[in-house]
Amino acid sequence: MPSDRKKLELTEIIDDAKRTAREDIITWGQVYQHYYQEYKEDARMIICAKLRNNLPSIDGDLDESMFNDLPSPSMFISHAETTTGGTK
Repeated sequence: MPSDRKKLELTEIIDDAKRTAREDIITWGQVYQHYYQEYKEDARMIICAKLRNNLPSIDGDLDESMFNDLPSPSMFISHAETTTGGTK
């Protein structure tokens, strides 16, 4: 029966697409976490350098506290935690 064969092929294609999408989410979640941590560290270094050098502050300056509670996209965090055992 050709229709059963086509259904099976379609199911395999869909399953493969779902697997690939899951792997991509995990990978992008890990990349996001890596660069987010680097971003926070760079911001802290800039703030520390300004404080150390007693540079005047302006309205557009960074405030370190803004980096402590930035929400992470839940789709990245939940997938990264379940697959790597990591936390935010």
